[in-house]
Amino acid sequence: MRIERIGEGSVWDVTLSGNSLRVGGLVLDLEALPPGTHFIYEDASGEATLEATDWLGAEVYIPPREQVLVEEPVGVLEGEEPTVMAVLRPGPLKLNLVSVRLFALRGGAG
Repeated sequence: MRIERIGEGSVWDVTLSGNSLRVGGLVLDLEALPPGTHFIYEDASGEATLEATDWLGAEVYIPPREQVLVEEPVGVLEGEEPTVMAVLRPGPLKLNLVSVRLFALRGGAG
């Protein structure tokens, strides 16, 4: 994961534990979020929120996941052999490609 600090001033703490990314007091499940840039705002009390406010505190970029061909059983009935079909499923999230841009907070909270 890459962390970039933009500007001067206090920013939220960022920690990664498995696929859980903590930005300030907000915890994001990186596996559950779609690829792309997600904006984290500072609310009136200085807390991190995904709800849009007038102050951007961070941007989190989640890269697209490669599609992986896997074989899965389909049409399984009791006592019968399952039919196997190849389907595309999202591959593992590449955490080394996740990036976080931190912006100075207006409230001075860290």
